[in-house]
Amino acid sequence: MTTNRIRPLAICVFSHNGRILAAEGIDPANDQVFYRPLGAK
Repeated sequence: MTTNRIRPLAICVFSHNGRILAAEGIDPANDQVFYRPLGAK
């Protein structure tokens, strides 16, 4: 049996001259591009 646990997640947003640093990804379910702030688990 698997127990549900809360996983910690850290996200950092860098801003410079009105722009933010983000990672690009692709959702394989619908083949769409998305962007999200850098982070780790």
